[in-house]
Amino acid sequence: MQGKRDYFEMLVMYSWLFDVLEDTSYWPEYEKLCVKTQNVDLKTQRRVLVPISYGSQKYPEEIQSEIEYIESKNGLIKIKRKDKYIISILNEKTTDNIWTNNSIKTQVVNNLKETVEKYGKPKLIEFRTPFKSPVFGMKELIGKYLEIEKDLKTLGKISIAIKTNSIRTSKEPVVYNMDDIMELYHVIEEMKLKLKIIIDLVDTNNRNVLKKGMEDLVNSLASKPNSFIGFHINKIDEWGKIYGFTNRGYKIDRNSYPSFSDFMLGLSTILQGTTPKLLIS
Repeated sequence: MQGKRDYFEMLVMYSWLFDVLEDTSYWPEYEKLCVKTQNVDLKTQRRVLVPISYGSQKYPEEIQSEIEYIESKNGLIKIKRKDKYIISILNEKTTDNIWTNNSIKTQVVNNLKETVEKYGKPKLIEFRTPFKSPVFGMKELIGKYLEIEKDLKTLGKISIAIKTNSIRTSKEPVVYNMDDIMELYHVIEEMKLKLKIIIDLVDTNNRNVLKKGMEDLVNSLASKPNSFIGFHINKIDEWGKIYGFTNRGYKIDRNSYPSFSDFMLGLSTILQGTTPKLLIS
């Protein structure tokens, strides 16, 4: 605590406002006051989301989306509306795609080079996780990624990400549940790879396995906020009940505070870091 009296004071004030008075309205003003008068070094920009423009999706007027999300089956794009863009390579066939067919991989890589030459470097190249098979798993996924990274080296510094697939189907994707995501993250850390992870939180007909294990999702990602760079999501209002029969829920009800779903509270927890995350909805 030596030399950190001001931080301790803030911690006490936070506890007093949030846990005792249960009135948080003064906190933003108090936080600014500490930064201004006591020179407390705080990283106040937390839980920052970067909205990505996707198709006809429209954000509220006050939210400006400067990055466009474009899907492509072969690495080519027909039209680009914004200066900055993300290109996502679709797995057109479940068993014959960039991961399992070298000729398709070569064609997609060449097309990506053509796209970059025409439209400039994308903010990110996103690849979809393939499905598991007796001859294709996490080891093979990493091997193919390294080949793709090498093939794209002539483009210079460029970010590549794997989008997980958490929708229940007859075939299980390589990166599917929270265990798979954490396994991929640890491989990336151990091998010091540049590969990024984008989490799939899209839910169709209640088939997203991460939604079923929200507690595991929150616990895993909250402890490793830099394990992913963004997420796909839809139907946010359907991701959990209103705070539930908990002590916190009772206090919120009693004081008529705005309600938040379990999912939104969990989302706030996993986004507590200062690194902005991509929001693709």
